[in-house]
Amino acid sequence: MTLGGTTSGTNAGSYNATFTPKSNYAWSDGTTSAKTVSWSIGKATGYLTLTYTSYSLAYGSSSDTTSVKTSHGGTITATDNNSTATTSVSGTTITISNLSTISAGTTITVTVTCAATTNYTSASATYVITIKKEDGYVNLSATSGSVAYGTASKTFTVSSHHG
Repeated sequence: MTLGGTTSGTNAGSYNATFTPKSNYAWSDGTTSAKTVSWSIGKATGYLTLTYTSYSLAYGSSSDTTSVKTSHGGTITATDNNSTATTSVSGTTITISNLSTISAGTTITVTVTCAATTNYTSASATYVITIKKEDGYVNLSATSGSVAYGTASKTFTVSSHHG
């Protein structure tokens, strides 16, 4: 038997190989012409992992980052679901910026995708950022001493800090 066409492959895709009986041989149906067999290599499942999949960020923070791990060579993209936030990609670093004016309690979902390549399917993962309320405090101070009944007023100093 003589083999022809594509009889081996390394990349995902469809191939055709041919088989031809040698002289004095025939197929079971009596023919001697080449038979074509289609075969394929399927794409491997792409993968993508993130350094962090969720994070609570203090109110007023301006940006946050996470890193991507993938080795199948596809283009990495990222999008977010918030009209104020800006998401960008540089190599394997995802930066989410313009966060300082976003209200405490807001949750932002960032979808990171690595595109399909010749041998791998696309892959994606999500990163969820929650803008948390900053712990606040109030200081109250007064001069020492006592206040007599009927005194019109006493001075207090109040200071506070909150996000």
